[in-house]
Amino acid sequence: MAPPQDGSMAGTPSYSPSKSLTTVKDVQYGNNNSSPPKNAGQTGTKVMPLGVTKLETNLMKNTKFGMRRETFELVTVFIRLMLTTTAVVFAALFLVQNVVNYVQLQDVDKTFELSSISLAVVAQVGRERGLSGGYISSSGGANGDKVSAQRLVVDERVKEFQAFVKANSFSSEVTKTIDAVQEMLATLDAHRQKVTNLEVTGAYSLDWYSLLNFNLLSIGRKLPTVIYDTDMSNLMVAYIALGSVIEFAGIERGTFNTVLGAKSFTGNTFERVVRAMQTQQVHFETFQSYAPQDQLDKYTSTVTGSDVNQTSVFQGYALASANVADIPATYPGLTLDTWWATRSAVIDLQIKVADYSKDQLSKESDNIFQRNQRNLAFSVIGTFASSVSAIYLTVGAIVGFKRFKRIEEKRQTFINNVQHHMSMRLQKADANKLKGDVQKIGQAANSIEQHQAITIKDSDSIEAMVNKFDEDLAEIEEESSVPAWQAETNFGLHD
Repeated sequence: MAPPQDGSMAGTPSYSPSKSLTTVKDVQYGNNNSSPPKNAGQTGTKVMPLGVTKLETNLMKNTKFGMRRETFELVTVFIRLMLTTTAVVFAALFLVQNVVNYVQLQDVDKTFELSSISLAVVAQVGRERGLSGGYISSSGGANGDKVSAQRLVVDERVKEFQAFVKANSFSSEVTKTIDAVQEMLATLDAHRQKVTNLEVTGAYSLDWYSLLNFNLLSIGRKLPTVIYDTDMSNLMVAYIALGSVIEFAGIERGTFNTVLGAKSFTGNTFERVVRAMQTQQVHFETFQSYAPQDQLDKYTSTVTGSDVNQTSVFQGYALASANVADIPATYPGLTLDTWWATRSAVIDLQIKVADYSKDQLSKESDNIFQRNQRNLAFSVIGTFASSVSAIYLTVGAIVGFKRFKRIEEKRQTFINNVQHHMSMRLQKADANKLKGDVQKIGQAANSIEQHQAITIKDSDSIEAMVNKFDEDLAEIEEESSVPAWQAETNFGLHD
């Protein structure tokens, strides 16, 4: 069988080099040219990955930059959101604190007002206490009309106190103290009846009234511990201390009034007088420590004069009369009436200073209340602004997250497309390589067929030569009559 004229193997398709697609060498450099890029073989030159074009590389770089950009924006939004959230938290805490301060100031203001009313009750109860002590010690011979008149004054103050308590609410601690006061006030008329009937001793009556006043003063004593403003707290301490000075001055007055009614010290009345004087001094020193200078100046300029000097003289007489049987007889001028009038005048001067201290406290309370209202308004505005900003940034963050998600999905889709494209290019490169290999195989097959054809042709020639040799040998046999086997031996055709 003659070989095909185009040199290909029979039954095998033939591929021409001019018809081949992108070769392996072309794919390696990412282009369709047969020549490598410039500087491809130089040191430090980057060769693109198999099947990745320059455009694809740039797109991947831009995608990575976009990822970094979106990540940066996302982190920026997150940081802003955190800062704004922190600002909102602090603004909310500031608002809560101002609300607490506002409520506390309202409670303090009401308690302070009740404390002022209580101090007015204390002053009048103190007068009733002293007059009642003189009435009891004199067996009803003195101060009868004065006691009755003073009881009416006390009742007016008590009504004012109870009306204010009924119209307002207070903290639990203050309410407990108010309840103790109300419990004693409920028995006030019964105690008065006993005094009128001389059914109690002077000492018992003094102690009962003193306990009532102690409970009344306890309402104000709790205020310095709940006031957050230092200046106002100091003013309150000074005010309460001055109220205690007035109270123990009243105890001194009432106790010594009882002594003068009896004309001499009996029982432990001397110790009571001395203790009342000492306690006054302790509270007065507290007043001096906490009161501002203007209040100290007010006290010095107010509590002065002949009544103050005369009270000091009478106090000296009292301290020197522990064993005197008849004090009025021993110290002419020191009677129940003169002592009461003189000591009460000094207490009234101290009450004026207490009223001045109360006015200062009221002004300071108003200032603090106004500042708190401003702070509360600012904190509400700040919290609202921060909340709006937080909502805005939160919405922005949510939108940013969604946008980032969409971009991420697009980026992933793009990467998948690029990878698919790269895979197709690699498959295409493999196909081109396979085509080249098949082409080479076809060429090799064609070459083999050609060699086979040459071999068959040579075989025919050899066969023809053998046949010609046999013919020549037959002719020789005929001519020489030599047996064929011998001829073959002679010619070396058989062993």
